[in-house]
Amino acid sequence: MVLIKLVDREDLEVLIHGTKPILEQLFYQVGKWKPTNVSNERHVWIRCSGILLHAWHNSFFEFITSDLGIFLTVDMDIMLKKKLGMA
Repeated sequence: MVLIKLVDREDLEVLIHGTKPILEQLFYQVGKWKPTNVSNERHVWIRCSGILLHAWHNSFFEFITSDLGIFLTVDMDIMLKKKLGMA
């Protein structure tokens, strides 16, 4: 979800109506915000330092994030052990 907020309501109307064909190519749906438009999930990056090399594995990262939610993935540099200072 993307929320565009402008100070002037007229500017918002011009933006929505003037660029609607472009916005519809970029987004699944374009419309005014309603209180029912809320996201049910959040994605966050967690940065870890001081991890011992023998623990440097996806299963370890899944373990340390298990209390926070669902583990998605690590980036490719971490997976290939290109950067070992921080995960």
